[in-house]
Amino acid sequence: MSSGVVSKTVTGTFALESTPKPSRQVILLGIALLLIQTLDALYTMVGIEHRGIGIEANGLMHHLMERFDPYQVLLWTKIPAIGVVIVLTLLTDRVVWLAPVMGFVCGVYLGAAIIPWTFVTIGFLF
Repeated sequence: MSSGVVSKTVTGTFALESTPKPSRQVILLGIALLLIQTLDALYTMVGIEHRGIGIEANGLMHHLMERFDPYQVLLWTKIPAIGVVIVLTLLTDRVVWLAPVMGFVCGVYLGAAIIPWTFVTIGFLF
């Protein structure tokens, strides 16, 4: 009498599928986002040194900086952000829409954070 279980023996060699590597353009995009994150952190530190935490425009960051050390808040928010950028960069060749979104995020971040911080920082020098 059959128990209804079917088994099959598989023979042969198995090879791990190679993981697709990000293209040069995607790597440059990832580097750009990493630089943007780093610049934002540096500009924020300069702004806090000159004007205090009131200069931070991000409401959540400002709230956290009121309750904790501002530099620790920057550290503990930028480290995960950099980790996310690295993961997204590695996933970009697998997810078709990710590269354009990363490019869009670069543009938004430049316009909303880096360019304004650049003008604020230049204002501190003069």
